[in-house]
Amino acid sequence: MQKSDLPIWASVAEIISAIAVVFSLLYVGYEINRNTEILDSDQNLAIFDAMRSWETTVIVDDELADLYVRGPAEYETFSKAEQLQYRYFVTQWVGIWEQAHDGYHGGLLNTETWTSWNSSFLPDISQAVVVWPEISFYFSDEFQNHMASEIEASFQKQ
Repeated sequence: MQKSDLPIWASVAEIISAIAVVFSLLYVGYEINRNTEILDSDQNLAIFDAMRSWETTVIVDDELADLYVRGPAEYETFSKAEQLQYRYFVTQWVGIWEQAHDGYHGGLLNTETWTSWNSSFLPDISQAVVVWPEISFYFSDEFQNHMASEIEASFQKQ
């Protein structure tokens, strides 16, 4: 190799390293995308597991299921113990909703998954309305705002 060939080889090495950097960045982008998909899947599974656990309670406890069904119309007539059961049970359910909400706003759930979860909670929003003034302080301000808008929308549909 002659001294005059050295700048040529340096240029070739520079081009190869630039190409390697581009491929490295593409690989990092791919891995970030995959990681995002995994986080979405993990968060979705955690919410799904929480919902199945909560639903199992309703399935196996006839008295609690009865309270849940009667709650929106009869909450004020419940005994103190029944009100406590109902309030805590609904708080668990709303807590799962907040978990989905926070997952979406934290970038752990994609828009499609969040929309699906949010829609799945809406048919039972009347369960929360009756105790929302008593339980809302458990939840973040952002989620309280979300619930307020969902509650308002549910009343407008009626």
